[in-house]
Amino acid sequence: MSTYVWEGSVILLFIGILCSTMGVILKRVAQRKEKYDKTTDGNILDLVLDEADLTGKARGIKEYYYPVLVYYANGQLTKVRAKKGRFPTSYKINDKVTVRYDGDNPEDCVVQERNLLKYVHIWQICYVLGIAFCLISILNLFVNQ
Repeated sequence: MSTYVWEGSVILLFIGILCSTMGVILKRVAQRKEKYDKTTDGNILDLVLDEADLTGKARGIKEYYYPVLVYYANGQLTKVRAKKGRFPTSYKINDKVTVRYDGDNPEDCVVQERNLLKYVHIWQICYVLGIAFCLISILNLFVNQ
């Protein structure tokens, strides 16, 4: 076996371990920063037309539709108007949504986005890259024996 193959495999393994370690660290940092630590299923009870926030006003939008959510949190039925609205709205009355809320204050909540890219986190990418580099390193050793 060539020393270049061996050295390349060690470098790939080192990169894999480094990416995996970085993934663990980034996951813990993200968990500490996360305000909304609980999730539950909820429904859109109503859509309220109200004044847009500063971001919307800067874009020339005068009014937003704010969803009124109903969900069970800590065994209690909770009904709250969402803090974030949009125009036009992508929600309809009786839509099922995933609600993320603060375990200590269930009325402090957000609707989890439906966009798939919002679910992928940088720490997950680091995990996948770390495992991929480790597997490539091991395969490189076995193929080049």
